[in-house]
Amino acid sequence: MTRLFIFFGGSDPTGECFKALDALEALPPEIRWQVDLVAGVGNPQFKTLQARCRNLPGVTLHRQVNAMADLMYQAMLSIGAGGTTTWERFCLGLPSLVIAVADNQVATSETLARQGYQLYLGPSSSVTPMHLAEALQTMLANPEQRQMLSQAGLALVDGQGTQRVLEAILKT
Repeated sequence: MTRLFIFFGGSDPTGECFKALDALEALPPEIRWQVDLVAGVGNPQFKTLQARCRNLPGVTLHRQVNAMADLMYQAMLSIGAGGTTTWERFCLGLPSLVIAVADNQVATSETLARQGYQLYLGPSSSVTPMHLAEALQTMLANPEQRQMLSQAGLALVDGQGTQRVLEAILKT
């Protein structure tokens, strides 16, 4: 069974969670999945999202979790925005399909994809549920690519940045 982690920030301003759920429903029935979908407290569509998830077996909807890293660690693939959670996914070695939900996410998402750290699907306005479903199928069928993305992310973000900053401060 495939375990996925889906998170599009605290408010999901472009409704990408719904797009991701549509994509999951479009997958062939032989692809079985379990999903941890996290919706932030600022998500204005939470009640609608909650009703939608209730009808989808295998989807667990979480609201404003404190231990997101635990959910991410259990997943084999993530679908998410190109914001600050990008670095957390890298630190945990979680390969990701990324959609930019704000203009300030586009350049970084493109660069990180070009350098082999993630698969960038584009800005939210250009990503359809079918586009996302196709990318999901490709990633699920390609364990080598998932492993490569995982290793690249781990090499880029080791989680020790705070320690290095502290050491630099203490040296001055």
